[in-house]
Amino acid sequence: MKTREETPETNGTAAGGRKDWRLPVLAGLAFLLAVSAVMAGLFLYFEHANAPPDDLWAEATYTADPGCDPETAECDILLPPVPAGHGSDGTGPTISLVTFPDLDDPIAQWGRCMDTVFACLGPPDDASTAERASRLRACVAGAECPQACLDRYAGQAGGDLDAAVNAFERIFVAEDAWCAPQQDD
Repeated sequence: MKTREETPETNGTAAGGRKDWRLPVLAGLAFLLAVSAVMAGLFLYFEHANAPPDDLWAEATYTADPGCDPETAECDILLPPVPAGHGSDGTGPTISLVTFPDLDDPIAQWGRCMDTVFACLGPPDDASTAERASRLRACVAGAECPQACLDRYAGQAGGDLDAAVNAFERIFVAEDAWCAPQQDD
């Protein structure tokens, strides 16, 4: 028995003379394209739904000048110039510590938020792990942080100390933390 090589004909028919191959193939491609578009849309939706709100941290009203002259009123000197380097003979460069008490950019706001949590926690003590977990949850709940951060923590803190600490780190402290302000590069 002789077989004929089955290849599409030049007039658009399928091998063996069938002309109906295009419609199912095009319908299948259209279906795959539609499913891909829906999946991409869902991915973007859930990615955005998990992102912190754009107004999580207030806009800064004061901008510090990191290059200010410590000898002027613009620079509130916290530590007067001291020689730089261990064992310095005092003839080299000096270091000054300058503070900007009016600084209120998102990073300063985050710092105050963290300060209220850590001041509430106080030094470590002999409390049980359950008591420490409860104290951490209470300190975060009462912290001066954006409400969205407090709500997110309350929803993820869990009951035991490990869960409470892990949620705190993930939401407030980690490099890509949900509540950590993002610096413009």
